[in-house]
Amino acid sequence: MQPNRNFIRSLIVTERSFRLIHYDRSGFYVSPLINMHQHPHTFVRVVLGLSSPSEAVLGFDTSVQWTCDPKTWRKTAGTIETVDEDGQTIVYKLQMDRPPLIRESLCGRGTTCWYATHPGTGEEVLIKDAWREADKPSEFAFLKAARGVEGVVQMHSFQDLCAETKVYRPSNFVWKNSVSRIKSRVVMQVYGRSLEHFTSRFQAISALRDAIHGHRGLLAKSILHRDVSLQNILMSIKSGAAPGARGTLIDLDMAAWTHTDISVLRAELGIGTRRFQSTAVLRNMLLKVPAVHDHLDDIESFFYVLCHLILLFE
Repeated sequence: MQPNRNFIRSLIVTERSFRLIHYDRSGFYVSPLINMHQHPHTFVRVVLGLSSPSEAVLGFDTSVQWTCDPKTWRKTAGTIETVDEDGQTIVYKLQMDRPPLIRESLCGRGTTCWYATHPGTGEEVLIKDAWREADKPSEFAFLKAARGVEGVVQMHSFQDLCAETKVYRPSNFVWKNSVSRIKSRVVMQVYGRSLEHFTSRFQAISALRDAIHGHRGLLAKSILHRDVSLQNILMSIKSGAAPGARGTLIDLDMAAWTHTDISVLRAELGIGTRRFQSTAVLRNMLLKVPAVHDHLDDIESFFYVLCHLILLFE
């Protein structure tokens, strides 16, 4: 629930023994049971580490900083540091009246979106932090290829390898039911609210139409989205926006190149939102050798978004 957390550590103590427990986006790591009477120095070191005044040691992302009122200790201002398009360090001002959007689950991508303002131009931006699996391609390549495509999220800059979960574990740690994850940060244009917040039928259909148009533009760039859902379609901030700017398709975390190896394009559990997945993708999850997830599956997902709007709203 703390948006600037990379990990958190805690201690389980009995009258004789203790364990150190570490949680991050890859899951958790539990130290062996240690007898504190036989290893008192280790116990003292662990307690000191958990009591450290260093934010980085405690698991906080130090690129995010807040200024607090000395009387109430409430946050009054904040900054977030990243890089601009030229790779130079830039510090954006956080918009304190707009709390960050947080994916609440502990394990997984842990997506956190910050609303911020450019320190020089005053332009509003959205800064997205996400933890991808280490063996998955970075979103950067897809966002770069999508520049100038109508109906698709537009990127300002990208910072990779902000953190990595394997660094937080012992060198001999064996990955069994989890994988190492890499944190990246992308600065994007600000768009409106997601599609379920529509206020008229025309607004809903216009946004959906432009998102489909954007999906076609991505396909022309050899990019398959693979995660079409209600929450991944945003409406325009401005009323009366021109066609192509009334709806925007976001979140290319799960995207893939259409010309990549067939094993990458196979339908995979965990890619996409279950409610909006095509029947073929859902059926493929039961097969040992699933068929390829293609653009027709995404088009079917758009159809289910339309069904969601028609059947679940007055």
